[in-house]
Amino acid sequence: MPSILTVVDNAVAVHSAVHVHHAAAVRMESWEIPPTTGGPDGADRDERQVVFDDDADEIVVYAQAPMATAPETGMLHLNAPGEYRVRAYRWGSNDAIAAYAADPDRQPDGIERFLIQFWRIGDITDHTTRHPGRGAPAEHQWDIAIRDWAQRQGFGPNPPAIG
Repeated sequence: MPSILTVVDNAVAVHSAVHVHHAAAVRMESWEIPPTTGGPDGADRDERQVVFDDDADEIVVYAQAPMATAPETGMLHLNAPGEYRVRAYRWGSNDAIAAYAADPDRQPDGIERFLIQFWRIGDITDHTTRHPGRGAPAEHQWDIAIRDWAQRQGFGPNPPAIG
């Protein structure tokens, strides 16, 4: 299964299957329990655990693309800091790839789609908080780059999740 999600404390990265610059459609949802609905049949699916340990009473998840010119392109309010499950669905990738192949001068914007769902699973405990350092395994180096980028954007020492 293609990887969709990468997580690190306070950040979630969503990965496109399309290897050209484009804008994808993203929908984020907050659930009290594990979601009972999801993406369409045949959608790629990935699920991870993430810790939001900000001191705020409410957590705000921002949808922010690295190339976006605005500080945010959308946001989702979560109930409180804690451990969350995040599930992502991705579809339309093959259609976006085909559209680009048919016309390489046109970006396949809005064809690839994501549904990202969050639900709280518990409080933060010592064993759930993870802060990978510079010597982290290769799969966490992306996480560090995302966190560094978010801090440069002015999100502070504990940047909000990016999706």
